[in-house]
Amino acid sequence: MNRNTIPFNASPISIYNTGVIPTNKQIDIIKNLEYWMPNDKKNAGGVRISNSTNILEIKELEDIDKMLNDCAKDYMENVLELENEFFMTTSWSTICGKGKNHHPHTHPNAMFSFVYYVTDSNANLHFDCKPSITKNMNLHYKVKNFNNYNSPSWHINAKAGEAAFFLGDITHYTEPNESDNDRIIIGGNYFLKGTLGTDRSVSKMTIYDR
Repeated sequence: MNRNTIPFNASPISIYNTGVIPTNKQIDIIKNLEYWMPNDKKNAGGVRISNSTNILEIKELEDIDKMLNDCAKDYMENVLELENEFFMTTSWSTICGKGKNHHPHTHPNAMFSFVYYVTDSNANLHFDCKPSITKNMNLHYKVKNFNNYNSPSWHINAKAGEAAFFLGDITHYTEPNESDNDRIIIGGNYFLKGTLGTDRSVSKMTIYDR
């Protein structure tokens, strides 16, 4: 019996070992940005988020910016396999000190996003997504082997210089930082630009770069 399984309706998470490790100078620049901390109960993990939402426009970080745009191009063209133009809409940094974590969240107004690890610090990044086999049902089932169809979550142990690219609607979070060193990341979002749809399908619209 021959079988060809198609992973239809999957949510691709791509991990890039970029080979670009931030220098001490770049780390200091990121650390010295101004930060704020969510203080509501839902977001009480203790993460600090940069006030700036365009940190990759800083000249000293331009090599990281170029590398991440190269990864985004690969993700768009070779993973999603789309021909649309796209652009980075926002970029920011977060810091989790010892015992702190980044709360579960998604990225609104993003087609796809990335998390780039500036430091190691036991960076367990978790993704939650309702399994495709239960999208229209709420079932408890016995899993023989976890795979793309039955797994409610996935996690990676990211290292400095690695970047995870994923669709913006996937819930993700981190476990508490058990290291004495800060866990520092750069995050960012991408969206489509240019003309989408057609006149004939009554769906034509144009999205402009900021």
